[in-house]
Amino acid sequence: EAVAPGGLVQVAEGTYVEQVFIEKDLTLQGAEQASILQSPLKLRDCFNTTGQNNPIVCIRAGATVSVTGFTVDGMANGNRNNRFYGIAFYNSGGKVENNAILNVRNTPLSNAKHGSAIFALNDDGVERTFSVLGNTLSGFQYAGISLSASPAAPFAIDIEGNQISGEATSSLVAAYGIQIQNGAGVILGNTIQDTRT
Repeated sequence: EAVAPGGLVQVAEGTYVEQVFIEKDLTLQGAEQASILQSPLKLRDCFNTTGQNNPIVCIRAGATVSVTGFTVDGMANGNRNNRFYGIAFYNSGGKVENNAILNVRNTPLSNAKHGSAIFALNDDGVERTFSVLGNTLSGFQYAGISLSASPAAPFAIDIEGNQISGEATSSLVAAYGIQIQNGAGVILGNTIQDTRT
């Protein structure tokens, strides 16, 4: 809260059991994935669409934010949290780079259509840029990367060099590796495995 808009927040190595809300432009910098954000059992609502959405890292209010160098662990707490995400952007943009995002799912794994490592939704008609670069996304239930924008204002996207490994089994509908609605740009050099599509 203390950092000025456009500033840098550096997070030391360690394990932090908390939910993070960001509502202004800034860079959130971890210590080469040794800064670990673990999901609390119950998360607060970040935004509402047709229901509550509960990410571990919530970016909203038109902010442009860069998140780099973290491990974000969902701890498989999806049963307690509706529309469970690792990092979510709502009517915001920015960059997610060099993070490990793990275990964003229910216990046990289920067909519930939630549990995405990285999620972005823009429905305010503002065009934004969104980059996902060099992340490791694993153990998610529904999607590794899920981006959705209104047709009038699609995302400009850059999705490169990510390692995406889901929890798909023959009995499950999901998971998806990369899912995009109304975005255009670069998708290059990503490795996707253990997903349905």
